Amino acid sequence: MVALERFSYRLARLAAWLSAGILIYMVLHILFEIMLRVFFAKSTYVLDEFVAYATAAITFLCLAYSLHDDALIRVGMLLNRVGGKLRLVLELFSVAAMIIIVVMVTYYFWTKTFWRDLIRGTLSESIAEVPLWIPELFAFVGLWLFGLQLFTMFMRLIVGGSPATTGDKTT
Repeated sequence: MVALERFSYRLARLAAWLSAGILIYMVLHILFEIMLRVFFAKSTYVLDEFVAYATAAITFLCLAYSLHDDALIRVGMLLNRVGGKLRLVLELFSVAAMIIIVVMVTYYFWTKTFWRDLIRGTLSESIAEVPLWIPELFAFVGLWLFGLQLFTMFMRLIVGGSPATTGDKTT
C-alpha cells in the first residue's frame, strides 16, 4: 500500500512540476508577444491558442496533486457532522462514485476524442496547425493520474479506515 501511495504521489508531483513549467512558458510567451507588438508591430498569431492549450494542460495535470494535498474543494457539510463508521462509508461511497465518473470520462475522452484525433491526424485550424492529440494528451494523462490518485485514496480508506492525509507524508 505504501508503495502505491509513493508511486501515485510521485507521478502527481511530477505532473505538478510539469504544470509549473507550462505556466512559466505561458508567461514568457505572453511577454514575448507584448514585446513583438509594442516594439516591432508583429505577432506570433498563436498566443491565444497556445495559452488555451496550456491552461487546459495545467488544469488537468494538477488534479491528482491537488487531491492528494486536500486542495480540491470538498463539501463537508455532511461529513463534518458524522464520524466513525458512517463517515468511512460516506467517504468510500463518494470516492468510489468519483472513480466511476473519472473512468467513464477518461474512456470517453480516449475513444471519442484523443484516439480519433490521433488516428485522423486532426490539426488545429490556426496558422500553427497543431496536431490536436498533443494538447489532448495532457488532459488524458491528467485524468489518468487523477483516477490513480482516487484509487489510492480508496485503497487507503479500505486498508487504513481513515481519510487521506495531507502533505508529503508518503515520500
